[in-house]
Amino acid sequence: QPVDTLRQERGYLTTQHDMHILPNGNRLLLGAEDVTVDMSTVVEGGHPAANVVQAVIQEVDPAGNVVVQWKALDHLPITDSYENLTAAAIRYCHNNSMWIDDDGNWILSMRHMSQVVKIERATGRVMWILGGKRNQFTFIGEHEENAPTYFSYQHDARRLPNGNISLFDNGTQHQPQYSRGVEYEIDEVNKTCRLVWEYRHVPDIYVSIQGGMQTLANGHRLFGWGSAANDGAPGVTEVDSTGTV
Repeated sequence: QPVDTLRQERGYLTTQHDMHILPNGNRLLLGAEDVTVDMSTVVEGGHPAANVVQAVIQEVDPAGNVVVQWKALDHLPITDSYENLTAAAIRYCHNNSMWIDDDGNWILSMRHMSQVVKIERATGRVMWILGGKRNQFTFIGEHEENAPTYFSYQHDARRLPNGNISLFDNGTQHQPQYSRGVEYEIDEVNKTCRLVWEYRHVPDIYVSIQGGMQTLANGHRLFGWGSAANDGAPGVTEVDSTGTV
């Protein structure tokens, strides 16, 4: 029996990727808004009336009042995107996960930017950018053949209890394409990002859309292989810390 319906207020589209219910009963919801942009002023050959889909995040109280609202176009330029910026319709960031960090701020996965960003909840400002065109971190121990997009078109960015950040790297921009799970040790002061763990299935699995990785209480990792399951990949794989299935 449904007991409640969670949705964004003010007419924005609630997207299906992620949501959180906070201890005080507030809901944190991902959403989207269509914005008409004259892209001819942004890039050569841009559409004069392009439909640009921006991310909208709302924290809504149980009565439906918007407590906090954040919009991507206020803080992240369209040119951060790896999508075709001359198209008539552009999903420029595609926010597909949100994690409430230990300090109460937000860690967002921006798939179409190959970028993970930390947002200050109170002001909306971008605190740091990991990956993508405006990456602020030095990657250590990563696979240089994947540079500069060491991870790409990712899902499921999470802060772990040990302070590291994990994510599901879809690997859309890898050559050849393959997906994996990664754990990074992040130094937010000195802006370094060290690869401390990864799992790459044998044989390779490439997940073009969807996918995720969770760290379980016993340290095992649980993978959902998303769209690749339609092509014969497993639906779910659980591995231990050594990568043993």
